[in-house]
Amino acid sequence: MNQKTADNPLVSLVIPVYNSMPYLVETLDAIEVQGLDEEQLEVILVNDGSTDGSEKVLAEYAAKHPNYRLINQPNSGGPADPCNKGIAAVTGKYFFVVGSDDVLTEGALGDLAAYAEEHGSDIVLAKMAGLNGRHAPGSMFKATKPDAHLVKDSLFNSLTAIKLFRTDLVTKTGAHNPTHLRIGSDQPFTAACYLVAKKI
Repeated sequence: MNQKTADNPLVSLVIPVYNSMPYLVETLDAIEVQGLDEEQLEVILVNDGSTDGSEKVLAEYAAKHPNYRLINQPNSGGPADPCNKGIAAVTGKYFFVVGSDDVLTEGALGDLAAYAEEHGSDIVLAKMAGLNGRHAPGSMFKATKPDAHLVKDSLFNSLTAIKLFRTDLVTKTGAHNPTHLRIGSDQPFTAACYLVAKKI
């Protein structure tokens, strides 16, 4: 895997947070075992006006890790704005947005980035599993394909932004999460990136 400098990390991890205790601690602790060192990984935490102690936890983790950046803002009223702010702050070659109540499995980011580097991928879909009765889409995960087809491989069945994206896709498309959408705001964002990606 290519070594990047601290000014140009390989991956930026964006975590929008609003009142996510107690799940937030598990989400943050999983960052330590992603197979990327501090020079390769930038972590952008966006606190969207939390009042349940999440804001204190975020401040503690940001203070402990030089590659973490904390953005504090008043509550925006939905998930779209903190996602947009986090993505706008990205400096990595790739970025990944994870929910503050989602947990990355060990080595996930390192594996996704290594795959993108090996295959020249613009987007790499991460296989998801539901917890606590939640459903995760699975139709597009029957086999690993270095060059998947949007329609034949059912990629539009997975429009969540829980994927590794090449950062310059956002520059090319102006893709963003529409702030008027209370749910599903990542779907137009992902669709816009899908449509310009050369390799998924």
